[in-house]
Amino acid sequence: MADSQDIIQEIASILLDHWSPSILNLLTLPHPENHYPFVVSLPSIATYNSQLAFWTYDQPTRLIPLYDMALSHAQRHVLSQTSFATHLVFKPRAHVRLAWTQPFFADDVGICRVPSSEEVGKWRVMKGTVVRVGVPRVLEWTKLFQCTKCRGQWELQSEREAYNAVSKPRKCMADQDGDQQCNGKVVEVDTVPGSRPEACKDYQEIKLQEPMEKVGLGTIPRSITVVVEDDLVDTVKPGDEIYLTGIVIRRFKPLKVNQRPDVQLSIVANHIRFVNVAKDEEYDEDDLRKDFDTFWLHWKGREMEGRDIIMKSVAPGIYGMYGIKLALLLALIGGVERNESGMKIRGSCHMLLVGDPGTGKSQFLRFAAQLHPRSVLTTGIGSTTAGLTCAATKDGGEWHLEAGALVLADRGLCCIDEFGSIRSQDKTAIHEAMEQQTVSVAKAGLVCKLNTRCTVLAATNPKGQWEENRELEVNVALASPLLSRFDLIYVVVDRGQESWDRQVSSFILGLESLSQSEVAHAYSPVAPSHGVPMNSDWPIATLRHYLNLASSIAPTLSLPAQKILQTYYAYQRRTDHRSAARTTIRLLESLIRLSQAHARLMWRAEVGVVDAVMAVACVEGGVGGIGLLVGMTNLRDVGGGTWDDSEAHYREIEMRVLQGLRLEHLSTTTTTTSLDQESNNEASQQDAGNDEEPLCSWPTTQHSSPPNSPGDSNLTGRGSTGTGKGPPTLLLDVPCDEDGESPMDERTEVGLLGFSAGDS
Repeated sequence: MADSQDIIQEIASILLDHWSPSILNLLTLPHPENHYPFVVSLPSIATYNSQLAFWTYDQPTRLIPLYDMALSHAQRHVLSQTSFATHLVFKPRAHVRLAWTQPFFADDVGICRVPSSEEVGKWRVMKGTVVRVGVPRVLEWTKLFQCTKCRGQWELQSEREAYNAVSKPRKCMADQDGDQQCNGKVVEVDTVPGSRPEACKDYQEIKLQEPMEKVGLGTIPRSITVVVEDDLVDTVKPGDEIYLTGIVIRRFKPLKVNQRPDVQLSIVANHIRFVNVAKDEEYDEDDLRKDFDTFWLHWKGREMEGRDIIMKSVAPGIYGMYGIKLALLLALIGGVERNESGMKIRGSCHMLLVGDPGTGKSQFLRFAAQLHPRSVLTTGIGSTTAGLTCAATKDGGEWHLEAGALVLADRGLCCIDEFGSIRSQDKTAIHEAMEQQTVSVAKAGLVCKLNTRCTVLAATNPKGQWEENRELEVNVALASPLLSRFDLIYVVVDRGQESWDRQVSSFILGLESLSQSEVAHAYSPVAPSHGVPMNSDWPIATLRHYLNLASSIAPTLSLPAQKILQTYYAYQRRTDHRSAARTTIRLLESLIRLSQAHARLMWRAEVGVVDAVMAVACVEGGVGGIGLLVGMTNLRDVGGGTWDDSEAHYREIEMRVLQGLRLEHLSTTTTTTSLDQESNNEASQQDAGNDEEPLCSWPTTQHSSPPNSPGDSNLTGRGSTGTGKGPPTLLLDVPCDEDGESPMDERTEVGLLGFSAGDS
C-alpha cells in the first residue's frame, strides 16, 4: 500500500475534482464546533480510483481516518482559492461518510445477514431493523497522563475493542533524549471540565436485527450491536429500517481469572441510510408504470374485469372469497394520509377477520405478510403490551427501549393472528397505535413517542359459536373502542354446505395436480421479464410492485363520490339497531379511505362513483351494513364467493346501492329491470302523503334455494339469520328519507338470493 501522505493527497484531489460544490456548501455552514457529515459514494470513488476503493474495502481501519484528513486538506485548499472567503468557516469536525449504493453491492441477500468472524476488520454493508436504541452518552476517547519524575505528558486513545477502556501505562512513555530510560511513576492528569473538548465525543449503541422477511423458515433473526459516534448519534429510532456501512470489530471485556473471555462482534458505523419501503426493491419504475398503463389500456371500457384479474391473484391457493380478497387489497393499498391544522388523520386501513377454524384466516395473514415489503407477523397468544408496543430492558446497568411488533412494522404491515387471545389489559395499549399511529412511552425514566404508521390485519375466532342475534362485541369478545378502529370486519362462518364442500374439494384436488413450475410461477419473488400478464393471474412480485406504485397516487374525492359517502353515513347513523362500535365518525373516515384505496387500485387519480359504490359495498359485505346488498350472496358468501361476469356483478351492486340511497341519478349505467321499476313505483305510491319520518322496519321471510344455488351465506353481517338449509334472510331497520320514503321498497320481503315474496 502507498504512503499515508500520498493517499491523503489522492483523496483530496478526488474530492476537489468531483465534490467541490459540496465542500463549498460545507464551509458556508455555521457553528464550526459541530460535527458535520460529508457523504461520498464509495462506488463513485471506485470509478475514479479502483485501487483506492479496494484499499478502503480491505483495510478500512487505516483508510477511514485518512479520508477525514483529506477533507480537511480540501477545505483549506478551497479557502485559499476563494477570494470572498470571509463568510466561509473551516470545519475541523467534518467527517467523510462513505455511502452504500447498489450496483456496488448487487447481492441484496448477502447484506441482510449478520457478519461473521472472518469479516473482522473489513468494510461491511448491512441492511436491518433497529430493535434497540441506547441512551446517548459523552465518551472521553483520549486521556492525558503525566510522569511524576520527568514531568512529561502524553495522550492515549481508548480502545474500541475493549469497550472504550484506556489502559494505564506501566512506565513513562514521554519522549526522552537519547537512550535514557525514565522509571518515574505514571499518573492521570486531572483536567478542568470543559478544558479539553476535543477529547470527548458523542457516543451511542444500537442493536440492528436482520430483516425478518429475509430469514429462512424456522430461523430466529440474529442481531448485532452497532456503535454510532458524533453526527450519527440519535438519528435512528426503534423500528427504523436502515442500510448501515461500517467496520466489523471484535469487542471483549476485561479478562478475569478462571473465566471464559466474552468476545462479541460489533460494527462501528460510518454511514446510515434509511430504507424507502416503496422503493426497497430495485426495479425500473418507469418501465413498470408503462406496463401497468398498457394493462389498463387493454381493459379500457371493462375496468372491472381488469381489477378482478388483480384481485384473483391474491391468495391463489384459497378458493373463492372474492369479497375478502378485494377488501384485503384495499387494506394493503390504504388511503391518503392527511394532516389538517395539526390534526393527523391516518391513511392506513385496518381489517379484522372473524370466523370458524379452517376458513383460511391465517392463510390470508401469511399471504399479506409475504406480499408487503415490510411486514411483521405475530400471534396474540402470549403477546403482552411490551411485545406489541415497546419494552424497557436493562443491559449493562442502563435502560434501553426495545421495539415491539407495531413499532417494527412502521410504514408497513402488522399481522396479528389469534387477536382475541390478547389479554384485555394489553388490548388497550394498541388503541393509540391504531388510530393516532403513535406509541407514547414512559418507562424506567425514558419518555418518548414512537411511530406505528402501519396497517393492522388481525384474525380471531368468535367466542364460542357465532350467533346472529348477539351483538358483535359479545360474539368476538372485543370492546367497542377497539372494534371502531377497524375499517373492515368480515365474518367467515363454516356452515357445512354440500355444494360448497364439493367446490372446495375439487379446487384443492386441482391444486395437487399442478406441476411444480406452475406453483412456483404464482409465488415467484421475481417479476416476469416479459411484462404484466393481461389475462392471467399476476405473480406475487408483480402484485407487490403494483401495490407499491399504486400507493403513491393521491386521488381526490369528486362531488358525486362525496354525496354517496355522505348519504350512506347518514343512513347508518339513523338506523335503529345500529352498532355503536361501527357507526361513529370513524365510519365516514373509513369510507373515504376505502374509496381512495379503490381508486388507487383502479390506477386513477380521482375517486369516482365506482370507487364510492365499492367502498359502500365492502362495508356492507362485512359487519354492520344496513342491507343495501340484500339478495347478493356473491360479495358476502364464502360458499358462492365467486362471480364470472365482473361488469354485470358491478352493475348489480351499483343499482342496489344507489337505489337504496335514492341516488339513482348518479348511476354510471342506465340499465334498470322492470321489476325494479315496478318496485319503485309501488314504494312511491305507498309513501305518498306520508308526513312523518318513521323508521321503516322490514320483516323478511325465508325461501327455498333455486336450482344450482350456492346455498346460504357463510359470510354474514350482524343481524342476519340462517339455518344452513337455505339462504338466510336479514331483518333490517332502515331509516326513511326526508319525504318519508324508505331507501328501498317498504314492507318487501327479500331473501339473500334476491327473490322477493311471491317470486319463484
